[in-house]
Amino acid sequence: MKNLHEFQTNLFCCIRNNRMKYSFNFGSSKVVLQNKGKKVGFRNSAFCVQDEETNIFELLIYSDDFDHSFHILDLIQCSSTIIQSEKTFDLESIKNALLISWNKPSDPPNIVYKQRDAGAYFSCSSYLYYATEMACNAFGNSQKENAIFKYDLARDLTEINPLDLSPANDWPDRVYYHSEQLRFGYSIIACYSILEELNLEIKATRDNPSSRDGSIWNDAVLNDLKGRLVNSGIISEITIPWLVRYAYKRPFKDVVKSSSLCEWADGENFRDFLISICDAILELSYIRDCIASHGVRDRVYELTIYDAENAYALLRKILLHYFFHDDRKFFNWHEGF
Repeated sequence: MKNLHEFQTNLFCCIRNNRMKYSFNFGSSKVVLQNKGKKVGFRNSAFCVQDEETNIFELLIYSDDFDHSFHILDLIQCSSTIIQSEKTFDLESIKNALLISWNKPSDPPNIVYKQRDAGAYFSCSSYLYYATEMACNAFGNSQKENAIFKYDLARDLTEINPLDLSPANDWPDRVYYHSEQLRFGYSIIACYSILEELNLEIKATRDNPSSRDGSIWNDAVLNDLKGRLVNSGIISEITIPWLVRYAYKRPFKDVVKSSSLCEWADGENFRDFLISICDAILELSYIRDCIASHGVRDRVYELTIYDAENAYALLRKILLHYFFHDDRKFFNWHEGF
């Protein structure tokens, strides 16, 4: 592109749908997915596809400013964490690919990137494409960008492999370090902060509480939340599984009903239930306010890995609907044990 520097990222993904757009505008910069055909080699490895309708694409950034290009890459990486429910590639390694692209052969050696080789990331799916689309949607809007960055931050605090929580792999005698439970708490705080960025938090006061008699929703607060969800493209009636396992008693709020058990629940060790988005936000609000934040004292030691994962699942569902108005194109492991 004229007057713009090409930054290689060493990020590759597979795209099958030819109707997808291959160029995204990020202000004065541009991200292009360049068709590399059926096979890509990187050092001593190669990545290839056999499907006739699928090709490999490399993510390239065109910009006249290194900091601007790295901000775009950072946003794409954090969006990828949301799309794939886990951290997917090493941003520092990919940053070196940008540095190498930025420095011309005539420039003196750059000690920053010479100290560490640039790596590459190959994805057999088109998730990197959707991460770029999400990042493009958020770019330039500080609240949307912060929502994406905060989800990635939460995952940094407590990384959970989804397969570990499958009933087939889970175990009853988990022992938590207190420092680990504090990380659960701060992951939950970060997740609730995303709701505040998107204006989807519970808005209640002493005179207008979230519930009446502690057991039923205050209609005024509930309808206000539903209205803001709808305005953000999120259907308030959709549900997600809420993990409740072994000796831990959940939900904390009496307003939240747990009678609709998930199909894999046995009613004893596994009491996972379907919870509406509104009820989940209310439950998360209680955990954030009364257990995880402020002077936590011993309350924080009630938290488990399931509380952190429930927060992740809720915010991922909300973010996918917020940016794409749907999440059916993405695999939701949490809904298919």
